Amino acid sequence: MRYIKKFENILNPEIGDFVIVKIHPNRKRGMDKDIKMFNMVTKLESNVGEIVGIPGKVFDVKFDCLPCDKIDYNEVSDLSRIPNNVKRFGLDEILYLSKDKEELQDKLNAIKFNI
Repeated sequence: MRYIKKFENILNPEIGDFVIVKIHPNRKRGMDKDIKMFNMVTKLESNVGEIVGIPGKVFDVKFDCLPCDKIDYNEVSDLSRIPNNVKRFGLDEILYLSKDKEELQDKLNAIKFNI
């Protein structure tokens, strides 16, 4: 397996980088009671996302595993109209960062199968 840089270049994520996120426990509070939210959190933490925008100190991450509406992220001018498959995360919620999606998918498989 290839070496994945953990926390080395994480201070400078760029648009187009791929990430694995771990949602902060404060944001998870109460989600276990809502099965839809719990399933979404599980999907987000077990899939690779791509950074599509950096508005300030947060990162807009696009996930292919989530259903998407017809809005394209690059055409959004009003922040309240962000597409369904784009979620916002802070720097502390980015667990792994890489330019190569396959590296992160290998990492997820290693975590999943305890390799």
